[in-house]
Parts: sequence; structure tokens; C-alpha cells
Amino acid sequence: MQEVTMTVQVPVELQEAFMERVREDKKSASRIVLELMRSYAERTPYIDEQERAGRKENTEQAFASVQLEGYKVPEIGHILAQLYIDGKITMQERIALGRMYCGLKASQDDANE
Repeated sequence: MQEVTMTVQVPVELQEAFMERVREDKKSASRIVLELMRSYAERTPYIDEQERAGRKENTEQAFASVQLEGYKVPEIGHILAQLYIDGKITMQERIALGRMYCGLKASQDDANE
């Protein structure tokens, strides 16, 4: 992959705050900018690795709870969960898509109309 160098002008205060956050998170400034650019270019919301890990852990706990009750998470549940973990859809979209797959209205508010 061919690479190019970009020069961007930003206010000093923004650059300082950005670099402080980068140091706190022990991340590479270049990596963060690349992730933000990729997210913007792909029109997907940006989530960092910490958010992704939290989403994955919460999903695994929810699936474990379902299985403890004696149920099986359907394939669509796994697909929607992975899209959510990857930041491709929001939790609201995940719920709405799951409801529609089951033949329900996208939200409970819609069901009450």
C-alpha cells in the first residue's frame, strides 16, 4: 500500500489536548488519526479498542445469561452482535433489527401505536 504524508493545521490547544489524551491512553497519535479517517471514510461510527472490548464482554455476558436460562441465541443474534461490537450499528439499531427479524415493529413505541 502506497502511503502519503498529510499536513493539517489545528489550533494549538486542540493539538495539546489531543496529545495529552494520546499519552494517557498509551496510543500512537498516527494510529488514532488513521482510525478516525478510516471510520469517517467508511461512514461507520468510531469506537476505540476499549469500547469494542466492553461491547464484546457485555454481549458475551448477555449470551451466557440466555444460555443459562436454557435458550439458544439464534444466528441472527450473533450476526447483529458482531455488527454492534465492530461499531457498524448502534445498540438501538441492533434491537430494532432483531425485533423486525422476529416480525415485530422496530421499537416498542411503534408497537403501541
